[in-house]
Amino acid sequence: MAVNHAPRVWVACYDVSDDRIRTRVQRVFERYGWRYQLSVFLIVAPAEQARQAVHEAAALLRSSDRILLAALDEGVPGWVVGYPLEAAVTRLSTPLVTVAEPLRLVR
Repeated sequence: MAVNHAPRVWVACYDVSDDRIRTRVQRVFERYGWRYQLSVFLIVAPAEQARQAVHEAAALLRSSDRILLAALDEGVPGWVVGYPLEAAVTRLSTPLVTVAEPLRLVR
């Protein structure tokens, strides 16, 4: 099966209770995308690169923290990390959000 390296639009968000850890998670996502809200980032990248961002951030988490990565493209799975999933990366069977029109990102 061929790997699709085409960039996609992802939403990454997190819920981290410790200020120091939250800052470190924020810095990971800043390397991969644009801040949309305090703990929400837009990432335009192939799935493997978006997944890498989640894995880097997940390595910093405590058991009560969470990360969500959701594709804005139809048919692309997303990932959830952390409570209540005991810090395991779990694939979602369907995308969480569908966008009717393409997004234009301004950096």
